[in-house]
Amino acid sequence: MASVSHLQRPEFSGFEAFYVSELAPLLAQHEVTRRAALFNGGVFAGSLGMLALVIAMTSPLGAFSTEAAKGLAFAGVAVGAFIVRQARRGIASDLMPRICERLGLTYNDRPQAPYVAVMRELGLTPQADKTYFSSEIVGERGNVRFTICHARMVRRSTGKNRSQRTVFAGQLMVLNYPTKFRGKTVVKRDLGVFNGLASPGREFRRVGMASNEFERRFEAWSTDQVEARTLLDPIVLERFLELERLYDGKNFRAAFAEGQLFAAIEANEGLSIGSMFTPLANPKRIENLLKEFDALFDLMDILVRPVDGKIDGAFRVDHVRSGG
Repeated sequence: MASVSHLQRPEFSGFEAFYVSELAPLLAQHEVTRRAALFNGGVFAGSLGMLALVIAMTSPLGAFSTEAAKGLAFAGVAVGAFIVRQARRGIASDLMPRICERLGLTYNDRPQAPYVAVMRELGLTPQADKTYFSSEIVGERGNVRFTICHARMVRRSTGKNRSQRTVFAGQLMVLNYPTKFRGKTVVKRDLGVFNGLASPGREFRRVGMASNEFERRFEAWSTDQVEARTLLDPIVLERFLELERLYDGKNFRAAFAEGQLFAAIEANEGLSIGSMFTPLANPKRIENLLKEFDALFDLMDILVRPVDGKIDGAFRVDHVRSGG
């Protein structure tokens, strides 16, 4: 894992030896699981697919044959994917806690995420009929405790043609904010004519931004106008923009409430063990995962550490003072 050495963080010190002694044997063991899952999933999907083809060609069920064939084909793909997905989750639940412990973090693959209730109340996440949480990371940076997890929220339609659609997929973050505050302040990316629909509630009043540039990019509301202007200084707003850049996300929104900073970003799933269609015993897989942890540490440092002067464009921890 020689290429990991370019990630200049004390947390990654000695990781090459850790990979050789603990991770490589574990990945070799789970390679059997990966291959079995791909084989079993493929066999199941292929078998139902062949049966669906036979039914479609011979029409043994008359007018219902076409629908039956479609249903079987769909079921085959769905179950095959489920087999692979469950195997992937099992591998991740064995691998990720070890890596997180090495990095001084805690990993939970099935988090309860009680903080989502506050985020919904403040309008950071939409109402949903079902929410799936995964890949929760808990740690501390600069004496500030943080939690980040992936969430997918779905809403089900009622009536004759029942269906469900994803209304949010992305990262949720919570950290004990280093600056004390008493009120509630919500900030979202500017939505133009839809800003009036984004207000978090009657007790909130609109807050003006520190500059015209941020006025065009953000919309904010607060229960304490004076406190909000202190919390939403230009450095903080620049940091919010950087969070989007780090995650290649969109529709960033955040809230200061109950002594914490809550944030949500619509983005692809982070901290992934990678594809199930390539061999596990490849150092590149862990190197890519460490790059994601590198970005996570950048993200938290951006939020909790002081910086010198205005931030111009994207910045990383080498732009941040070494102090806590």
